[in-house]
Amino acid sequence: MGQPQIPPTPPGTSLAGKTIIITGGNAGMGFEAARQFLTLKTSTVIIAVRSKTKGQEAVSALRADLEVKKVNPDATIRAFELDLDDYESGLAFARKVKAEVKELDILLCNGGVNIMSYQKSKVAMNALCK
Repeated sequence: MGQPQIPPTPPGTSLAGKTIIITGGNAGMGFEAARQFLTLKTSTVIIAVRSKTKGQEAVSALRADLEVKKVNPDATIRAFELDLDDYESGLAFARKVKAEVKELDILLCNGGVNIMSYQKSKVAMNALCK
């Protein structure tokens, strides 16, 4: 039977003028989602990342991507720090978005981690649920 086929994006589809935030956008599916959105001419892509260094590396890789350079060379690509395990980081991220993003069209919640051993969160569960 196999995997179902995903139909191709219809020709002429454009996200010009749109702003998208992708959590976990520096690697894996989040990075590829950012790349795909950029090839659809999204004006602004913001990747939310735990590591500023990895975020800047991902931004550089997206800007260097041949397809992105060809179809969307003037896109704004940024990385904002966000550690979803840290309540204060979430607040700082929200303040930054509120201050610097005029309008948000799509929020792709993709952030996640692969933890192979037990680790205690930085904050209590009740703080995460605020």
